[in-house]
Amino acid sequence: MDYNKFVDLIQRGESDTIEFKIECNALKGSDEANAELVKDIVALANNGYVASYILVGVSDDAQEFRSVTNRSLTSDNLQRLCRDSISPVPAVKLSRRVEGKTAAPEHQDKTFGRCPVDYVPPRNAIQVPDGAKAVPPLWGKASYLLSGSSPSSSFG
Repeated sequence: MDYNKFVDLIQRGESDTIEFKIECNALKGSDEANAELVKDIVALANNGYVASYILVGVSDDAQEFRSVTNRSLTSDNLQRLCRDSISPVPAVKLSRRVEGKTAAPEHQDKTFGRCPVDYVPPRNAIQVPDGAKAVPPLWGKASYLLSGSSPSSSFG
């Protein structure tokens, strides 16, 4: 994703198709952080035939920007988390990019994570399976079935 697309997504703000995360601690051993990221991916993948994105390093109000420091947050690890936690598996790919001197001052010299999430047709709603590694024990057998982008949880 080029810088202009990145700026366009920031200017559009969070929505059913865009999720901002100032930091992401998933893939570092925290089941809760993994579950939160999986929930966001499921919501974005279930939003219909629309391109969706997670931008890491951007605050919810798009006023604060931080470099991504989580070294475990890689495309390979993210794809593995999705394979282990979501069925059917959405297409996700994380890329990191350091913005240079041609970027806006608030973006310069920061590393941002960009993750497009490919949709799954609505008839194949994505569900986090019971017992998935990303579901923290605190939530027991919770599974998420999303309608649009609003999760509802069911407890078995």
